[in-house]
Amino acid sequence: MVAYKIKGDYMDCQLYAGNLFLWTYSGQLKVYNFNKLIWALAEHGEVSEEALRIYQVAGLERTETRFPTDSEVYGGTYYIASRNGLFQTKLDELEQGFKKVWDCPLLSISGKRKKGLTMAGGEAGVFLYSEVDAIRERYGMREESIVQASNKHANYSAFCSRGVYATSVLDKSFYLQLPSFGYEGQYISVDEIFPNQQVSLSWSYRNKIYAYIDERICVKQIERNGTNVKFTPLDEYRFYPQKGKVLSGTSTDFVDLIELEHAFVIVPTHRTEDTHAETIWEPVTRWRTFPKSIGYNSVIMVILEDELRIYLVDGLDGLLYSSMARQGRGIKWK
Repeated sequence: MVAYKIKGDYMDCQLYAGNLFLWTYSGQLKVYNFNKLIWALAEHGEVSEEALRIYQVAGLERTETRFPTDSEVYGGTYYIASRNGLFQTKLDELEQGFKKVWDCPLLSISGKRKKGLTMAGGEAGVFLYSEVDAIRERYGMREESIVQASNKHANYSAFCSRGVYATSVLDKSFYLQLPSFGYEGQYISVDEIFPNQQVSLSWSYRNKIYAYIDERICVKQIERNGTNVKFTPLDEYRFYPQKGKVLSGTSTDFVDLIELEHAFVIVPTHRTEDTHAETIWEPVTRWRTFPKSIGYNSVIMVILEDELRIYLVDGLDGLLYSSMARQGRGIKWK
């Protein structure tokens, strides 16, 4: 694993189709050519905020939502979740600004191809959003493009297998098997997934559910047979929270990312006796992974107080090899 640094104060980032999107605290959204920028980072190790300017390809000087709670880019559209609701813009219309879609305050959003967006609204529950007729038909949505999937509290939600997994820090997290072509949905509490165990925190990735239980990270795989769902133990490893209470987590094909009170830990998924976790001691503002992006699924971005740190799990060679699939697919900025 190698790490590079981009100096500056940022509050959010995204990586899509060869472009790096950076939000500043002044409400600016700046877009950079990541495929060119990565060569400068490989040569120098870090890039200053001033040197970064030569790689800028587009930007938005002012946005209506200066402080997004979350963001997502997929299908050529940039989405913003905020306390003021949901906003979106087509990437080739970025400089025209974001348009408001919905008024509901949101804590997180997560998108997936052919499934739309899932959104967590805290006490308001979990919602689905799509403007594609085929997706709306699958979920039983008629005229509306937004539908409430659950009224239970959720801080974060993500598509998982054929459903949605919702993480809550105030209530029980849960797996929601979505209704599909006439099948009714099904609510399954984390207590049913990990019975007779005290789950401190849980999250999902693809068809897996992760839980922190008694200084262990436990992983179960979702297996489906028609409308029947079962959760099969898949992996488990010791994790001692010597840096404070476990606050949140996420996973990719390559790593588990675990936020603690006083540290941020990157644990390789494929572990051996010689495997060492990467520990970040500085306060972390936000982090991003890009498991759905062809070519960038081994990239981790961590925003610290005065820099954006980019980790390449497979190193630069691995990134360049996998990024070949993105060549010629970049956005044509006006």
